[in-house]
Amino acid sequence: MDKQQAFELIKLITSTYQNVDFDTEKTKVWISFLEKGDYELSKVKLDEHIVSNKYAPVISDFLVVIQDKPVEDYSADIAAVQRELNDPVLRKKREEAMKKLREAVQGMNEKVGVSHD
Repeated sequence: MDKQQAFELIKLITSTYQNVDFDTEKTKVWISFLEKGDYELSKVKLDEHIVSNKYAPVISDFLVVIQDKPVEDYSADIAAVQRELNDPVLRKKREEAMKKLREAVQGMNEKVGVSHD
């Protein structure tokens, strides 16, 4: 989020909760943290906090930071999948698990009336 969006969240907090004041230094500190987060997702969490809590939030109550996982971090996952695909026993277990998952999703979709034609 940008500085203006961070300031909007702070303004929402100060206008919603009594006795919550942000001096210049506190505002700068909060903005520096809030800029690391996603505005839309953090706003949703802040709105939820405001509706359900009588106490003012701290940053960790609503800040949502989306962290991209570096490609290198996937190497262990990729190796595990490759082992499963190369081993007939593991491949069969994976296929059975996927079949169960598909059936469970289909069952949930049918319960709520979603169809995939």
